[in-house]
Amino acid sequence: MMLDKAVEDRILKSSNFQEGDRVPIWELIDNYGIYKYFAGDEEDYTKGMVKVFHGLGIDICRGLAGSYAPSDEGRTIGSHVIMGSTLWQTEFPIKSLEDLKKYEPPRVTPEQADNWVAHQRQMQELFAPYTMYIPVGGCGFHETYGLMGLELFSFAIYDARDDIERILWIINENNMYY
Repeated sequence: MMLDKAVEDRILKSSNFQEGDRVPIWELIDNYGIYKYFAGDEEDYTKGMVKVFHGLGIDICRGLAGSYAPSDEGRTIGSHVIMGSTLWQTEFPIKSLEDLKKYEPPRVTPEQADNWVAHQRQMQELFAPYTMYIPVGGCGFHETYGLMGLELFSFAIYDARDDIERILWIINENNMYY
């Protein structure tokens, strides 16, 4: 992936605690109005998001969110509902502390990891040269509470700490494998 020299310098200087021409901008966009303004009638959502990031001068993309029209309000997509032009999860795989005790997160397979890497490289190429696309991963916290919702997670950190820790470790191992 070849980045624009100014973008590359900005990111490298910042990550080395040096001052560049400006602070690199790092963002995730899920605003329908902004999407329509920059992407216009682009039918491919990803290509449209590239136009958004380049149009806004955003240096680093940390993943794609959905940009939903006001007319989509209330529409469901699987276990999610569109509210306020954003997507919200309404159903969770873990619904109780009993479910939590039995839940076993799937382990990443070599094929899944290979596909993930190939996808990340494809996204990096699409966003270059003006935006660096970086994979989003973490310590498993968001993924873990995303399995049960924040309310149950908040109880479980006290009432089922060992089960939360077990799931966190598996998700961390998966993220490390990726």
